[in-house]
Amino acid sequence: MNASQMQNTYTSPDTNKVYTIIESQSERGAWDENGNYAPKVITQYSIYDNTQMVQFAFDVDGIAKSVRHYEGFTDGWTSSRFD
Repeated sequence: MNASQMQNTYTSPDTNKVYTIIESQSERGAWDENGNYAPKVITQYSIYDNTQMVQFAFDVDGIAKSVRHYEGFTDGWTSSRFD
């Protein structure tokens, strides 16, 4: 873990399992309406079950949804990077 990362935990309300959350930031190239370079900072929350990364989210509210999805609780709609 480097200096730009923060570590927390999240406890699933469904299973009481504790997950490790590592928050990191990175820059993405972006330009403003005048064509000037204006990089955008992206925050990612990586979700770990023990030492294995199992999900991620781009905002704090998304952590709970990602954990529920990993644990198999869905609303009937599922997706993956293979869709």
